[in-house]
Order: sequence, then C-alpha cells, then structure tokens
Amino acid sequence: MDAKTIANFISQEHPQTIAVILAKLRPKQTGEIIGHLPQALQADVVMRIADVDQVSPEILAEIDDVIKREFTSMGGVQRFKVGGVEKVVEVFSHLDRSREKQILDALDVLNPPLAEIIRKHLFTFEDIFNLDERSIQQIMREVSTETLTLSLKTCTDELKEKIFRNISSRAADLIKEDLEVMGPVRLSDVEKAQTEIVKVASRLEEEGKIVIVGRGGDDVLV
Repeated sequence: MDAKTIANFISQEHPQTIAVILAKLRPKQTGEIIGHLPQALQADVVMRIADVDQVSPEILAEIDDVIKREFTSMGGVQRFKVGGVEKVVEVFSHLDRSREKQILDALDVLNPPLAEIIRKHLFTFEDIFNLDERSIQQIMREVSTETLTLSLKTCTDELKEKIFRNISSRAADLIKEDLEVMGPVRLSDVEKAQTEIVKVASRLEEEGKIVIVGRGGDDVLV
C-alpha cells in the first residue's frame, strides 16, 4: 500500500505499536510513512524505533494478525498506482494545444493547485533554453533582473551563458556580479523564481508572441 494510506491507518495506534510496525519495514518505506504521520507523532515514533531492540514473537504475531484483518476490511492489502500527475502529463502530451488549454482553464476553476502542478510538469524552466533566441529574448524582456538572477542560481554555466547572450551586456554583467556575491538561498525561492519565468513563457505563447515547439511533437514552424 502507499505510504500515506498506511500512515492514516496506523496513526490511531499507540506510538509504541507504530514504532514496532515501522521497525519491521524497509527503511525507505518507513521514512515515507513517518513523513505522512501527524507532526506531533513523528519525533515520538522515531525515538521509539531507536529504542526497539527485541519484541516477542507472540506480540509480533498478534500485531500481524490485527493488521491483516484491518487491511483486508479496507479492500485488500495491496494497491497499485494507476494514475497521478505523471499519468496526466503523459496524456497531455497527446492532446492538441487548444484542448490542453481548455482542460487547464477548467482546472483553474475546479482545482487551481492541481492546474499549477500540471503546468509546471508540462513546460519546465529548462525547456526555455531549448527555444529559439528570439523567443528567449522576448521572455527575458518580461522578467525582472532580480527574478532572473535568482532563477539562475542553480543553473549550469552553459545555461547561464545562453541567457547572457540574449540580454544586454550591461544586464549580463550586473547579474554575473550579483551571482558572485550572492550567499546561500533557499531552493524553494529559486524554484519560485523559475516558476514565475515559466508563467511568463506560457503567457507569451497564449498571446501568440512566441511559439513553444516540440511538446507532443505536433508543432511545426513555417
């Protein structure tokens, strides 16, 4: 079963019982489940896992029996991932742009966070560097120097140079200087800046000012 389902199920148990159950699972799975437990439980459970040394076979057998009965009553002990955002992105790659936009616009009303996640997967910050230089220049004109500088913090030198070639030499020099003196920044802030630029690119495409080619393989420049 997925980690979230297991966490929801065992979170009502005594922390010591949770610790015994998780101690018997693979470390990766245990870590994922702990991440879905209520925050107030997490440290307590971790502490108890560290203290678990030996448990009698009778106790383990009793826990095992109860878990099997409870999971069976929930509809089975094994479930398979059949959907998810990745599946949606794969489906979108086979839709034409107008249909894609229609669905995303509807999701903006029904579930804005989901629409944002899908957009982020459909066109990424790195995809901008695959656009033609005219399109990159158009995007850069719509982006503030502060946002652009922060977005480049985690980029390779090759990608940075591609941006520098498509902005004024004065702006490029200023950004290079800022990057050199910039201290540590939160990755979430860098990703937020990159997302803002992706939004600019998507808006410019909707306005017909740039063309994003190649996603889904159906677009051709003529």
